[in-house]
Amino acid sequence: QGAARWRRFAVFSKEEEAESNNGTGETGLERERNIQTAKSALLRAVEGTGRGVDASASQRAEIEECQVAVEAAGRQLSAPASTLAGRWRLQYTTAGDVLGLLGLRPPSPVVVGDIFQDFD
Repeated sequence: QGAARWRRFAVFSKEEEAESNNGTGETGLERERNIQTAKSALLRAVEGTGRGVDASASQRAEIEECQVAVEAAGRQLSAPASTLAGRWRLQYTTAGDVLGLLGLRPPSPVVVGDIFQDFD
């Protein structure tokens, strides 16, 4: 088999979900349901992973599959950039520099709380 494909990515959840109305009728509703289903599966997959620190290889593979499904479901969506506006909380990451900080355990004097990214 080919070499594993590694890609650095992060999963954030929006602190307050913005209302979405793209006015596309039933097809838009189906698309929105598919996106919501994919997003819910991704958020369930990252639960209990310590934002990625405690994820097993099989969990990482499942999370990447879910992340690809979210991208595919949302690819057809033409939402305005303004829907990104808000405060997003880090749920999962593969970024080594962040995982190093998140992996600090007692008796470390450093405690890493929630990590947010703000979009204007």
